[in-house]
Amino acid sequence: MKAPKIITLQEAAALIKNGNCLAFSGFTIWRRPVAMCYELLRQSKKDLHLFEVQGGFHSEVLIGGGAVKLWEGSWIGQEILGKTGVNMSRKQVAKEILVDDYSHGHAVGRIMAGSVGIPFFPTALAMVQIS
Repeated sequence: MKAPKIITLQEAAALIKNGNCLAFSGFTIWRRPVAMCYELLRQSKKDLHLFEVQGGFHSEVLIGGGAVKLWEGSWIGQEILGKTGVNMSRKQVAKEILVDDYSHGHAVGRIMAGSVGIPFFPTALAMVQIS
């Protein structure tokens, strides 16, 4: 059995190429790869495609630094402070970033489809009528 290979943060960030799609886990302010996001900016990564169910501070760092071309997800903000995706909003209005917003269920369905190698995962679309 081979011993696990440990690499530095700089080496890990170097594996990510311009235009790659990234997905991060965690929840808003917990367990986020903030150090990796700062390193991606230090290495001048560009045109990243960020897909997340829950975006947070790390997303705002990458977007504000100009590294993200496309953001897809359900929500971005700081749970304690509310929905405060200021950098994303500013960049979207300036047409510097494309934003595609999904419901949580649809975002998870996309991840499930990719994990089993199918082009889509059917989800129910809830329609609410307000009278």
